[in-house]
Amino acid sequence: MDRRYVVRALALFGVVFWLQLGHLIEHLSLAFRGVAFLGPEADSPLSHFAFNTVIAVLALLLLRAYRANPWVYPLVIVTTLHELEDGYNYVQFVMTTGLLNGAALLDANGVLGLGGALGVLPIAPVDLHNLYNGLEWILPTLGFWYATQEVLGRAQASTDSVEAT
Repeated sequence: MDRRYVVRALALFGVVFWLQLGHLIEHLSLAFRGVAFLGPEADSPLSHFAFNTVIAVLALLLLRAYRANPWVYPLVIVTTLHELEDGYNYVQFVMTTGLLNGAALLDANGVLGLGGALGVLPIAPVDLHNLYNGLEWILPTLGFWYATQEVLGRAQASTDSVEAT
């Protein structure tokens, strides 16, 4: 087993895992305390859009690097939908306020959730956003688990073939 493969898999899945865990903590803080853990700047349309752009790019890198991993495909779908929502909200924010950054608009409903531009899903925008965030934490975790099992399986097969000779 190529050690570089193992290190890259651990690192790339790990980056997405820890970034999303931090993002979840921000949203939990917002839900329970009424303010984001890192302050109001962490809850702006620009910060959401920029953060989710990074996660979407990392998901595409995971897909490119680990095509055999079944968990990267739903991750790319979820991150793309999430990017669509936050991109739409960011464009609406800029068009409404004329600013590039600032406090989030209360009526930022996105695209797919209730009250959104398409409104095809029967879920409140904030709940849809939290669902995206949760899936963007769970899916890389499962992807990491799959990659780990693959590495361990190859290592065991290599050990078994050495013992057989």
